[in-house]
Amino acid sequence: MGYAKAAELNGIPGPAHVLELAVELRLSRQQKEKTERLFEEMLASAKSLGRSLVDAEQALDDLFARAEATPDTLTRHLDSIARIEARLRQVHLQAHLAQLEMLGPKQLALYREFRGYASEHTGHPMNH
Repeated sequence: MGYAKAAELNGIPGPAHVLELAVELRLSRQQKEKTERLFEEMLASAKSLGRSLVDAEQALDDLFARAEATPDTLTRHLDSIARIEARLRQVHLQAHLAQLEMLGPKQLALYREFRGYASEHTGHPMNH
């Protein structure tokens, strides 16, 4: 759903892509293990929140199906859905920030090159 698009399009690496490029980035064993843990933690949180989002959307649908929707109940349900979606986005973006801290400057430059962001982000403020 593009929850990490802001990071990815600005050359900030995510754990899934870093793991795909582990050989090319010359990840150390420790970097790879940390990235795998980061990815698993992100995935677990995202799955849990995804289930919550599906439940919240179902509750909204049920509200209308039972003809119980009012402006107040609609607002409460939509606020709940928005909070879950914001949390999902936060989980993905925080993983990108954590991943950024695990890579050295040369690895980050290689990542951006392999992902096609090198020429656009050579002076990025988060470039180590």
